[in-house]
Amino acid sequence: ISGLQAAIGPSEFTGTANLGFGSDLFRMGATVAATELDLAAFFPGIAGPAATDDGDIRRNWSVEPIDFSIVEAANLDLNLTAETLDGFGLAFTDASLSVRTANGVLAVDDFHGNGLGGAVAVALTVTNGAVPSLEGTLDLAAADLSMLPGFGWDLGVTSGTVNAHFDLKTVGASERELVANLEGSMSLEGSDGMLEGFSLANFNGRFAEIKDVAELNALMQPAMRSGQTPFVTLRAEAAMRQGVIEFDELAADLPFGTVETTGEIDLPRRRANFDLEVLLTEFPDAPPFGMSLAGPWDAPRRSNDTEALLAYVASR
Repeated sequence: ISGLQAAIGPSEFTGTANLGFGSDLFRMGATVAATELDLAAFFPGIAGPAATDDGDIRRNWSVEPIDFSIVEAANLDLNLTAETLDGFGLAFTDASLSVRTANGVLAVDDFHGNGLGGAVAVALTVTNGAVPSLEGTLDLAAADLSMLPGFGWDLGVTSGTVNAHFDLKTVGASERELVANLEGSMSLEGSDGMLEGFSLANFNGRFAEIKDVAELNALMQPAMRSGQTPFVTLRAEAAMRQGVIEFDELAADLPFGTVETTGEIDLPRRRANFDLEVLLTEFPDAPPFGMSLAGPWDAPRRSNDTEALLAYVASR
């Protein structure tokens, strides 16, 4: 089929295609350009991101088996471009997608487009074996941190520009199994953003004037409870083992100090445990002070550790 032109809903398509009916499986190859494309219109069962109504990552995992039989329904070789593409709750512009299926394997060799405030690239392989398996990579370039899914905590990163690389693989027949068997790694570099949940700019500016513990407490209580703190750079390195994201490095450089973090996110159990340590670089003799976030995603407990800093001020 050459000179293909079609309109489906609001989308217009042009391209070429070849079809094959001479074997047990239907075969199709196509190169198609679309003005706008909504994947849900072609795959009604497609799900949005695992998120709640307010954009937070969903806090439960389905045990229902996922139907991977579409991988074996036909042999496909598709190359698609779209001016706008919607899918999985995300919107992209200038998107390009290459998909192949054969012998029970679906391969997304190359997906890239402009989305999440920057550029997104995905490669994915799905194998429909006795136990289905998924393996792939995700790359973000100059993405907007405020557009990424979050956990809805009152302590975290709310804005900034980020470059990130994810290398993931898992096996399982349901969402819960896929999460529990997740393995891989991630690296992230961010810049020029905001940390939510504490406000240290004013605290740093007044720290030299503090004369006693009472003044320190009066200054720290509001600073450690809410507000925003700007960061210059943000770095993260993590390994994923059996669904647990273990951070080898999670650090931020502030205009007046540093934040070093250790912790993990347990995806299967939907729990998190983080310890943050803040060091004021303008006061190298002062000990660091910290914050902790621990417990279930629905209601993690937050606590502050300022004992060492209080003792330092008292001795001073």
